[in-house]
Amino acid sequence: MKDISVLIVEDDPAVANALELRLKRTFRRVLSAPDGLKGLETAVTEKPDVILTDLRMPHMEGLAMIEEIRKTLPDVHVIVLTASSDRFDRNKAEELGVEGYFTKPLMVNELIAKIQEMV
Repeated sequence: MKDISVLIVEDDPAVANALELRLKRTFRRVLSAPDGLKGLETAVTEKPDVILTDLRMPHMEGLAMIEEIRKTLPDVHVIVLTASSDRFDRNKAEELGVEGYFTKPLMVNELIAKIQEMV
């Protein structure tokens, strides 16, 4: 699985850093962005295999970011990592082709298994 690149889009630095450290043990390249706008920029320039994103972030929320990313990278794998249990968010994510939806706190081993299943 070392040949997979992952982009983490998370505005909580503690969560982003912990996730990045854990994923670097399994995947080739792990990138990080602190908000949706930087996530969009990074996704378009770096073209990761998988994007892991929070929903509630400054500058651009996760669903808006996913919608924009789909215009350029329609086949990128996307997984939502969120504390939100809002049904609208989940439905909109499904409409945008999100392949996984994990609520925080998350089990990283389950997340890694999902990534490996998708790619």
